Amino acid sequence: MQHGFSTRAERRTLRIGAPVKDPCYKRVAIRTLIFVCVCISSIVARAQPSTMPATTRATSTTSPTTLATTSPTTSPASAPSSQPVFDVKSFGAAGDGQSLDTGAIQKALDACAVAGGGVVSIPAGKFRSGSVFLHSHIALRIEEGATLVGSIDETDYPIINTRIAGIEMLHPAALVNAIDCEDVAVVGAGTIDGSGQHWWEIFWQTRQKRGRGVDFQVLRPRLVCFTNCTTVRVTGLSLQNPPF
Repeated sequence: MQHGFSTRAERRTLRIGAPVKDPCYKRVAIRTLIFVCVCISSIVARAQPSTMPATTRATSTTSPTTLATTSPTTSPASAPSSQPVFDVKSFGAAGDGQSLDTGAIQKALDACAVAGGGVVSIPAGKFRSGSVFLHSHIALRIEEGATLVGSIDETDYPIINTRIAGIEMLHPAALVNAIDCEDVAVVGAGTIDGSGQHWWEIFWQTRQKRGRGVDFQVLRPRLVCFTNCTTVRVTGLSLQNPPF
């Protein structure tokens, strides 16, 4: 096909804006210039700061899921600095890994509830505990270096009405519980350890004797359980060795 250039060298000399004899190449050059201008205009428009108000931009970029799960700024779950902090050691917790700190931790949770909510802090150390129960508007914060260790004494877990695998039954309460609460959180950089090895040994021994189907016959506490709660947040923690 002929395009007005007799040699390969002449074809290499085509430049945008250079005089050419073939009208076809003139049209191509004009379209190329128009395309370049449009691209430059688009880049300039994107570089200009938006005149949309900041609040409008935030609303337009926030997904419905984020809006549904984000706690209010006054929520204890977000742990703002204005919220009162209740250190469990101030209520008698030892944190030595040997003493049973259930009562002291529960006292801190109860005092926080009486105050209208806030943060219950478990500082660095090992805090052995049975079942504790959160109240509404409380964040249980397990600090870095802290471990909430589940007791291996079955009497430290009261039998309550609960639901497991969709079945209503009487069963031991979990290590950390929240029942019929709103705006609750279990957060921090620490660890919740359920001492699961002890409970699993009992389970396997029972199964060897009785066979399969003993899941609910061997009463074992769960690690963390929220029942009929709204606005719940669990973040940052290491959860390990669940008994169930």
